[in-house]
Amino acid sequence: MTFKLEDLQETLDKKDYEELKKNSEIFVEENPKNSKGYVYLGKASLKLFDTERARHSFYKAQDFDPNDLEPTYYLAQIAIAEKDLAMAKALYRSILRSDADNAMALEGIGDIYFMEENYSSAIESFKNLLGKGIKSNGAILKTAQAYLILKEIEEGLKFLEENEPETFDEGITLTKRSILMTLKKDEEARKVTEALHKNVPGKILYILESAAFYENDEEYKKAEALCTKALELDIPEDEKYDAYFRRANNRLKLEDDKGALSDFDESIKLNPSSYLYKKRADLRMKAKDFKGALSDLNKAIEEDKSSDNYQARGHLYHKAKKYDKAIEDFTRILKMNKADSEGYYGLGMAMYAKGEKGKALTYLQKAETFGHHKAKKTLLSKFPGPTIKLQERSKQKFMQEFEPEFSSNASSTILKKAFGKLWVPDIDKLVLSMADEIAKYPKSLVEKVLRLSAQDMLLITAEGILFFQADDDPIEAFYKIEMESPHSMTIELQPAKGGERSRMKLYESNGSLVVNYPLEDSYDTAPRYYSPVEQDGITENQKTRLETKVLDVKYLDSIEEFINGIA
Repeated sequence: MTFKLEDLQETLDKKDYEELKKNSEIFVEENPKNSKGYVYLGKASLKLFDTERARHSFYKAQDFDPNDLEPTYYLAQIAIAEKDLAMAKALYRSILRSDADNAMALEGIGDIYFMEENYSSAIESFKNLLGKGIKSNGAILKTAQAYLILKEIEEGLKFLEENEPETFDEGITLTKRSILMTLKKDEEARKVTEALHKNVPGKILYILESAAFYENDEEYKKAEALCTKALELDIPEDEKYDAYFRRANNRLKLEDDKGALSDFDESIKLNPSSYLYKKRADLRMKAKDFKGALSDLNKAIEEDKSSDNYQARGHLYHKAKKYDKAIEDFTRILKMNKADSEGYYGLGMAMYAKGEKGKALTYLQKAETFGHHKAKKTLLSKFPGPTIKLQERSKQKFMQEFEPEFSSNASSTILKKAFGKLWVPDIDKLVLSMADEIAKYPKSLVEKVLRLSAQDMLLITAEGILFFQADDDPIEAFYKIEMESPHSMTIELQPAKGGERSRMKLYESNGSLVVNYPLEDSYDTAPRYYSPVEQDGITENQKTRLETKVLDVKYLDSIEEFINGIA
């Protein structure tokens, strides 16, 4: 049977490579000097993974027609597959010597530079291709990716804006979004994500990513609607789980507890976990479904015997007036961590409910010592007398230890600059120090953090420190210098009421007092900048906070003297 080149092309178009190989072999046997027959035989052999036969065929094609550049291009492709990039580059260059505008060779050399991680040369090669008016989405994509890898982000965005593809390209659009997100252009990144969702409507990832942008801006209703849209698609179970879980959390923000509960039900059916059981238990407790909540917490504990899960169940038992069971769970927490304030608080409240006031006082005092946020007010409410006496005894005990430190504190170069002033946050420097967080987190959250941080106050005397953080009760503490250099110092703090010690770093910078607190061996907290306020510049609100005490126990004499001086 005789074949024409048109017949071979038709078979190639049908992707019947076995048939193409057989027909090409017949063709070259009948036309042994026709280079195109060998090209078709080489293409068929490549598709059938017969690399050696393909290589031989392309070399034969070169022999019979040295001016035909197509066999050289395929030989370069074989060299790339075999990771012989130097050979591939040489073959592409031989093509360009014959045809300087050959698009396949120009792009091929750019691809090789990209594979070699020579991104600057890859950019140059791809831009050379595009500059000749040859449109290639692959070249646009890799050029943008190269700019991103080189961290030349602005250049990458400029390049994409100048070389926008004529039709939608998913890879290019994803790269553009990565560049926009790196530049923190969130609004533009959201529009690009919406374009991804519009052009690839069946891909749930883009729907949920669009929802995430709305969540970041606290537009929970829009985020919920996108999750609902995702759930209307025929999607795999893992993606369905993501959509239910995300929608549940959006509904929680919208105070749609019933809808959130339904979504957690579906999430648990698809992928049960301790976390989900606990989340559903919280909702069931709000709905006063104690039996359902207990069932969920039991399942959560089966999967994860964490203190958080025991704590949740302990509080549930307390609400159900099953105090002995609550005591069992809070005791388990303390076996895991003897310094767990929640364990002591739960035990104290359960003992108080049972009428065992002595034990309740002991456990609540330990909870307060380990920093439980409710323990102090609970003690003042239920045990005011013993609480005040305990604080006075604690202060006297620590006074004996720290009084010898007063003279060295008074002679410290750094501390002497801090005495006699109230230190309040330098908001301008605070904003600068939070630049990364401001760009990363929702505006409302950043405003809340700044608002709370602006309430900080610090008063330092040679005897002790009075430290206000946000709207929490003040910490009155003794201190001693742990380490000091001409420019910075670390001090050890001991709360006058008792409890664990902590560390604070202080240094002076251009008239500001810079504070890192708490300072742990494993990490440094972000520095906070404080500016001095002289006594006559203290506001009425600040005076009120300084004068108001949670307990009717005097501060250290030097602190009381400062407060009396501004009254």
